[in-house]
Amino acid sequence: MIGLKALMPADTGCRTIAEQFNRLHGGKEDGATIGRTWVAENLKKHRYKVLQLRRRLKHTQPRPMPAHRIWAMDMTGLPDTNRRSQTVLGIIDHGSRWLLRLQRMKTRTSIALLRALLDTIENHDFKKPERLRTDNEAVFTSRVFRFGLWWLGIRHQRTVEGYPWTKAQEQLLNICAARRWPGG
Repeated sequence: MIGLKALMPADTGCRTIAEQFNRLHGGKEDGATIGRTWVAENLKKHRYKVLQLRRRLKHTQPRPMPAHRIWAMDMTGLPDTNRRSQTVLGIIDHGSRWLLRLQRMKTRTSIALLRALLDTIENHDFKKPERLRTDNEAVFTSRVFRFGLWWLGIRHQRTVEGYPWTKAQEQLLNICAARRWPGG
């Protein structure tokens, strides 16, 4: 439970942590679950341990990984100067930490995503990744998208449901904010 609190955003409530913990560990041998009150009491007692673990996780160096082995692709919505939501696609290389693509998407379709992926592969001297990591959004799990990845010879790696900290969206939002994307 302390590990979950350290991995989740700081404003995550006790109810969310209890639900997540029960989802991960509740259906085991005896089926015991924890409640939000128990979580709140224990987080008060172990506040310092959570802070220490967060600090250690923040300063942990990522394992070295060759470039172009795993790419992460995610979409997010950001307001433009007229406060209308714009869909932004980001592709990041896990090995080099390069931002390979950051573009506004006109449509949220599987074909548009495959086009953007093909353009990215073409722009990087036809170096394609071994795996593409996405979340479980319907666009990424559609038959068209999965078939396109299979045809390209790229293995599709989806994040496990219930593990929001594995998503690349936070990285994408930070990059967009740093670039003041779009038009801001």
